[in-house]
Amino acid sequence: KYGIGSTYGGVVPNYQGYSDVLQHLDTIADTVDDASSDAEDDFEELFDWFEILTTEIDQGIDLIDARIQNTVGAKAQNDLYQQTVELNYAKMAALNKGIVLYSNKAQEFLNQIPAKYKEMAQNGAVALTDFQGEVNEKVLEAIKNYREWKDKAADLNVELENIKKNIADINVQMLENISTEYENKIGLITNLNDRIQNQIDLQTESGERLSENYYTEMVKNAQKALALQKEQRKEMLAQLNSSVASGQIEKYSEEWFDMVNAINDVDDAIVQCQIDIENFQNSINDLHWEDFERLVKAIENVSDEAEHLRNRIKEEDLGD
Repeated sequence: KYGIGSTYGGVVPNYQGYSDVLQHLDTIADTVDDASSDAEDDFEELFDWFEILTTEIDQGIDLIDARIQNTVGAKAQNDLYQQTVELNYAKMAALNKGIVLYSNKAQEFLNQIPAKYKEMAQNGAVALTDFQGEVNEKVLEAIKNYREWKDKAADLNVELENIKKNIADINVQMLENISTEYENKIGLITNLNDRIQNQIDLQTESGERLSENYYTEMVKNAQKALALQKEQRKEMLAQLNSSVASGQIEKYSEEWFDMVNAINDVDDAIVQCQIDIENFQNSINDLHWEDFERLVKAIENVSDEAEHLRNRIKEEDLGD
């Protein structure tokens, strides 16, 4: 009933544990109207219960945000972020009701403004008016009250748009959480290969013969990293598809491109990892070839030495 797609441009998921918040929305207008009628003699006593409702929702969002900071793991964090999204949807539903509530209250005061001032009260004018007398005092009070409640409704409209952006940003953050967690795991593996490469560089500079075990280990590490990268891409793509399907991310929006580009970066990393594996294997092949060349050279040296000995024997035989 609340926050339908046509109202805010999205699809509302199940609010899960927040249905109690929405149950109060139907009573907001009646509650404020009753307070208004009870306070007709003293307008300043009018109490805005709707502000309490939005404050309660904001406090719930703030609490979840604080919990996220103390939560470890992308899945656990994203579960909490999804709760934040649902509370934001609940607030959007409330804001839609609040806009109607405030607009109706503004209309009440607009009806009290004489016709000659209504246009200026609604849209302003390049003019100054000096209100004098008790009658004009009431007119001026009605104008000020009208502007106050109209501005309140306008502020809710702005907040509604900001929440839409906030929901999209949360979805981007959930994808980044997945990416960061995998990148940290992959980084540990990459660090191992960097250390092995440093050892290879050291032995090369000192002229020592390299063992193929170095490159064999680097191939194994790179294959582990490649497997993680493929899992990373799969989970990130699932998050993107879920965000688009739920209406929380609009296709071709700035947030959508951010998420797509992040997945493209993983694709690039996968290709680079595959190149690294081929390079490591080529290094192993080069070592085998070097060993083969050494063997051929050694055989050639033995053959040369044998030929040299045969020649000496022939010379000695001729001398005899």
